[in-house]
Amino acid sequence: MAEFSPMESAPAFDDVRSVVFLFNPNYTQMVLLWRAAWKHFAPRRWTGIGGRLEEDELADPARGALRELREETNLTLADLRDWRFVADVLDPGAQVRLVYFTAVFAGEQLPPCTEGTLHWISLADYPRLDMIENTRAVLDALLADDIPHTAQALPLHGVIRRDAAGKVLQPIFFPQSML
Repeated sequence: MAEFSPMESAPAFDDVRSVVFLFNPNYTQMVLLWRAAWKHFAPRRWTGIGGRLEEDELADPARGALRELREETNLTLADLRDWRFVADVLDPGAQVRLVYFTAVFAGEQLPPCTEGTLHWISLADYPRLDMIENTRAVLDALLADDIPHTAQALPLHGVIRRDAAGKVLQPIFFPQSML
């Protein structure tokens, strides 16, 4: 198996997407986006906030994730605390690289979103939602390891596997010792 390294040396995909999960201060709820019905990809499905990074953002995915967050919600880093890079996941079947970030948002009122509607979702309730498969697989792994609010946690690095029909299987995450 080829060595998989974080950010700067991950295999190049033309399509790199950011996903941001916002949590309330006590980590019992998170903000998820219910994608608008007019969206071409995954209409009326749940995911985090984010989108495609621009070419000049590939060396600094956090900058691209923050740009996407600002464009879609008008939130900036000043509105958040505990901003963290938490996962770098390749999906060779979809030819996409997904970079995940978390932060705490203490506001009760969620801003409007250009991509759909934002909702506070209980961590106990999210498993029942019709989520985008990549989102669910990575979110499950992040929450299982308690990564979003563990300051010293290292980011996850992995690969999404798919079956012959293209259905997402549980991702494979690599130990930090392999990086």
